[in-house]
Amino acid sequence: MIIDIILIAIAFIGILIGSITDIQKREVADWLNFSLIASGVGLRLLHSTVTGEWMFLIWGLIGLAIAFGIANLMFYTGQWGGGDAKMIMGLGALFGTYTLPIANGTPFSFLNPNTPLVFFGLFFIYSMATGAVFGLFYSVYKAIQNKKHFAREWKKQIKTKTFIYMRYAILAMIVLLIIATFMTPDPSLKATSMSLAALLLFGLYAMIFVRTVERGCMIDHVLPKDLVEGDWIVKDIKIDGKHIVGPKDLGIHEIQITRLCEAYDLGKIKKIAVKVGMPLVPAFLVGLIITMTIGNLFFAMIL
Repeated sequence: MIIDIILIAIAFIGILIGSITDIQKREVADWLNFSLIASGVGLRLLHSTVTGEWMFLIWGLIGLAIAFGIANLMFYTGQWGGGDAKMIMGLGALFGTYTLPIANGTPFSFLNPNTPLVFFGLFFIYSMATGAVFGLFYSVYKAIQNKKHFAREWKKQIKTKTFIYMRYAILAMIVLLIIATFMTPDPSLKATSMSLAALLLFGLYAMIFVRTVERGCMIDHVLPKDLVEGDWIVKDIKIDGKHIVGPKDLGIHEIQITRLCEAYDLGKIKKIAVKVGMPLVPAFLVGLIITMTIGNLFFAMIL
């Protein structure tokens, strides 16, 4: 329907604007995210009122509800900032009824590309995959950019008891897999065992690499006036013995920023350590483009 195309166009423009601000300022404005939510719900309500097709509105609300659940999960586990979480809610409302432009289905009705919310599901999958690729390259970039901090933190991480115990456990599993490789005559099982052993070793050091980058290269020190609502504060900050903000606050608020600015002017605090995250909205943009262009590849693979 034309209305779905309008909703997709609004989503694309919103994600594009959000990508620019996320890259430039590491934030996505509330006015943009609330506009996406309002557009998704408001236009659906208007269309349903005029045409009497109330499922059009209901599917949008279901999309909003599902996105709300995803947003809260990712936000409260520290994976996303508030701006990213609010944007996915708006996209859930906008993408609720859009269907992929083919008529062919699959043997399973719940996988039919013409089913509501399938487009939103594929968009989320492609966006997360894109974000994972971006995250890998971004982590490598930050490690190179802050190689001294990275090297210092790496030495700390490989000396932790957690790493040492995990290394012993994984080495034990690798030894067992190597023994199993020599004992089995099946070439496919040999290849599987060796691949699993290599994967375990790679996974251990990949985990330490990510943790090292996060703790040694993803922290910046900024003036209070340069803080942005939603920034993740690394350490607890107290002024005159009173807690103002800390890592448990799940992002700093405007009132807290104001109090920190006042304390800075009085010379009570200096720069603030904040966690620097990777811009995520550009991954939404790429995810949308992939879903719109080759989204049906998923269905082609399972047919």
